[in-house]
Amino acid sequence: MNVNVQVGAGQIAVLFFLIAAVGAFIFLQLNKIERLLKKRQVSPATRIWLALPTVYRKGTSIVANFPLLNDEVYNIPILTKDANGDVVPAPAGDVFSVVSSDPTSLGVAIGQTASGAPACIATPLKQTATGITITLSDSDGLTSDIETVDIGPDVAPKSDFLNLAGATTTPQAVPPA
Repeated sequence: MNVNVQVGAGQIAVLFFLIAAVGAFIFLQLNKIERLLKKRQVSPATRIWLALPTVYRKGTSIVANFPLLNDEVYNIPILTKDANGDVVPAPAGDVFSVVSSDPTSLGVAIGQTASGAPACIATPLKQTATGITITLSDSDGLTSDIETVDIGPDVAPKSDFLNLAGATTTPQAVPPA
């Protein structure tokens, strides 16, 4: 049995239109996927940061120096940020270093958090001291972080109100005067 099918110009035009519409739809979907993938790309790190909180009121910092209690050893996470201020992974092989402006009052060293991330270990060595700077730098030349801290006794009742952005503390004996 032979069947002759005749296709008119209008049917061919509709077929080409449908093929073009499907092609355009696929093209638009691929563009969407490409944009999503570009958004997920991580910008390179430009600076390092000690994860200490800053308290602001109406856009102004209300705590001049971060207070360290003299009966705690601080384990402060080290973060790297991109140009937008977003936290990004540190460059591969980056090595951090930290120094205290007054090593007789505040000992600092590079260590790790409980999860294995790099951290600054800050150990108060005196009962009180003010205006000590902690300078964090690295081997890749990222912008350094300088934090100013004061050491003092614990005079406030214990509270979980201030989250130290992942920093943890370990009790220690109060250093000698």
